[in-house]
Amino acid sequence: MLLSIPGGVALAAEIAGVWVAPESCVAGVDLVLNGAGLRQRFMADVYVIGIYLVQQTTSGESAIDASGPKRIALTFMRDVTAQ
Repeated sequence: MLLSIPGGVALAAEIAGVWVAPESCVAGVDLVLNGAGLRQRFMADVYVIGIYLVQQTTSGESAIDASGPKRIALTFMRDVTAQ
């Protein structure tokens, strides 16, 4: 499941009971939520991910190529060890 946010609109999301904030700040630069989703494996919720960029985009390639800070926020739904 992936939530795509229309350009120019900063919306928060709640996915599988996890709150995904509409904005974030990295190195003093304000970022907006570009998308969020839930990763499932074998019918079990694994994590919720939020992707924050300086400007919203609908292209994965432009998100990767964009200059400036970016943030990926992961909230794990299961106990995960370093191993």
